[in-house]
Amino acid sequence: MSEDRTWRLPWSRSELASLRAAAEGVAAGFAGVTALVEDEGEGDLSVFFTVPGDPSAEFEEEQEDSTCELAVYEVDGRHLLCLEWEAADNSWLDDEADQLAEELADSLEGRPI
Repeated sequence: MSEDRTWRLPWSRSELASLRAAAEGVAAGFAGVTALVEDEGEGDLSVFFTVPGDPSAEFEEEQEDSTCELAVYEVDGRHLLCLEWEAADNSWLDDEADQLAEELADSLEGRPI
C-alpha cells in the first residue's frame, strides 16, 4: 500500500453498530486480530485493527503489535470509508492493511472510488 484508498458506503447516516459488527466480523477471520470502533463525533467514525506481531521475527518492529486505522467520514451526505497511508501503522502493515480494509469495505457493501 503506497496510497490512500476510499470506498463509498451505502449509508444515509452514520451507523456505528453496523460498523462495529462488520469490523468484529472481519477481525474474527484473522488469527489474533482485534477490532475497536470509536465514534469521533459529527458523523465521523474510526476503526482500529490490532495486528499481532511475530515474536520470532528478526526485527523488533515486526515483533510488536501494529495498528491498522480506517476512518469513516461524512462528506456532503455521503459516507466514505478511508484507508489513509500515513495513519497509525498502515504504511508498515502494507498488504495486511489493504486486506483488512478490503474485507471491511466488502462487508459494508462499499464501492471503491
